[in-house]
Amino acid sequence: MRGKRMAQALGWPVVPLALVIPFIDTSPDDEVITKLQEAVERYPAYGFSKLFKILRRWGHPWNHNRIYRVYTVLNLNKRRRGKKRLPARNPEPLVVPSRANTVGQWTLCATACSVVVVSGRLTWSTTSIEKYSPLRLI
Repeated sequence: MRGKRMAQALGWPVVPLALVIPFIDTSPDDEVITKLQEAVERYPAYGFSKLFKILRRWGHPWNHNRIYRVYTVLNLNKRRRGKKRLPARNPEPLVVPSRANTVGQWTLCATACSVVVVSGRLTWSTTSIEKYSPLRLI
């Protein structure tokens, strides 16, 4: 026997499921409110999830549902302001060098690659020889 028939057999009143009142923690939320406001003052850009983790890190054992209920009662569930972005840059076109292997006033003269044994391991070593001419213009 289940549900309605069992309640009738035991003489209990039959209560529809919609009228069952869930358990609500009636303990005062004053401490939750003060600690949550302290965390919001210290970390104003943080949302609920980060504030919940901070309260846990501070050693408070409160459930996330309880903290979120207080969070919404205090109207803290507003959208946070995003980061300020840098303005768009105006990139300049790339300069085409007048001849190969020249960049600005630097001229790449030679590049040498070799294999070097360092502490029993083979490694690649590159050496670049560059020449700078201060009078040269593009």
